[in-house]
Amino acid sequence: MNKKLGIEISSDLDYEKMVVNITQEGRTLAILNCEKGKDEVEIEILSRYEDRILWKLEFNEFVETLNLALKTLKTINEEDTRDTPVLH
Repeated sequence: MNKKLGIEISSDLDYEKMVVNITQEGRTLAILNCEKGKDEVEIEILSRYEDRILWKLEFNEFVETLNLALKTLKTINEEDTRDTPVLH
């Protein structure tokens, strides 16, 4: 399977520090920055059709939420879950 996602290191003039762009087929999808420090990384998700930021999120919280969502998705699809309560 060919990977469509990649990363690019960038020295964007909008930031004091170096950033990492997450790209899809050469187009930037998101920017990771550590302007607030190495332990407070932010992820900025860009619009596909415009050059503007749609969301600016705390990176670790976003990753934790993605992992929880993945775990929940796998759990609810392991068996018939009609009577299983939603996990929070």
